[in-house]
Amino acid sequence: MKGATKAVLASAIRPAGYFNIKAQRLKNFIQFLESGYSGSLKALFDEELSVLRRKLLGVNGIGPETADSIILYAAGKPAFVVDAYTERIFSRLGLVQKDAGYHRTQDYFMKRLPRKAELFNEYHALIVEHAKRSCRPKPLCASCVLNSICAYAADLQSVEKASSAALLPRSLVRRISRYASAVAWSRLASEAF
Repeated sequence: MKGATKAVLASAIRPAGYFNIKAQRLKNFIQFLESGYSGSLKALFDEELSVLRRKLLGVNGIGPETADSIILYAAGKPAFVVDAYTERIFSRLGLVQKDAGYHRTQDYFMKRLPRKAELFNEYHALIVEHAKRSCRPKPLCASCVLNSICAYAADLQSVEKASSAALLPRSLVRRISRYASAVAWSRLASEAF
């Protein structure tokens, strides 16, 4: 990849979407790896975790999620990866604030789980699978295995019971549900952090 042009890289990663932007970011990473580590991933990954993370974050186009993904999946070091799935599931469960941000959400897990790359890897895979099966943007709460401990599902169920008793229009029920969820999240968030 070192000798590949941006156009060649873009063509190779075209199915990934945003391929021109990603191609430039790959070129940035390759330049960083060449100039700092003579192209050796082993030398890069031999860095202490906090140094490795800081250096990766210094590469134009690498943010916290990408840096932590490289650290966890490529370097095999324990960095908990927070993505949209993680934020969605755990904010709905009421364990983190919906707008807690990357570092606060990551801290929640890093303080509670043993620092083992294998555990973080498996846990993240389970989060992704759960988000795809049940905790979608439009959640399937009725069939969710976490339904009984989920603040979002509890709010949704209480609004649905009220609407069926009062025979309210579905559009009004949805608006009430969103408002009730926002109130519940703010209450839970103040307790969680």
